[in-house]
Amino acid sequence: MEARHPVVATYEPTISSVDELIQYSANSTRVIHGIRNIVADKALARRLGCAPGSSWMEVQASRSAPDVVGFPMAWWTVYVVEHDGELIRSKLKSDQRLISDLIHEANGRVLSEVRQTVRAIALPAELAPKLGVAPDTPALEFIRQYFDQARELYQVSVSIHPGERSAYSTVLKRQSPKEL
Repeated sequence: MEARHPVVATYEPTISSVDELIQYSANSTRVIHGIRNIVADKALARRLGCAPGSSWMEVQASRSAPDVVGFPMAWWTVYVVEHDGELIRSKLKSDQRLISDLIHEANGRVLSEVRQTVRAIALPAELAPKLGVAPDTPALEFIRQYFDQARELYQVSVSIHPGERSAYSTVLKRQSPKEL
């Protein structure tokens, strides 16, 4: 029965800072499935928050929890400004650090801010076999926009996590009257 139903990772990160995002990446393994250069059409530009006609390197990857055999916990599509992408392309398959850290090392860009949007989606049919779930399974989609010290968008990641093995937690704290 195990061969027909491989073990899948259930992963429930709590991420409220860039440091926790780094730790999340450190606790999972990235596998690169494809890299190509693209030009953002109007629909992709709207989705990423970039200018139509801008050039990007697109990285298709999966993330797996350590020591878990079977399907990955999520599928990632990462978009990197084409120039930065060319600087890091050769390191992507062998270096597990955050892509933003590779970019920093290559050209000095400093990650200043990450804007994240999370929404519920139906898992796209083309990803279903890669993640070991049925098409249209409920999933969480995370879109993260990475901005540098000059407030320029230089990386966007779109990750899709099957709902049956993913949860996302946040902690909201009330500020004291002095902090308001």
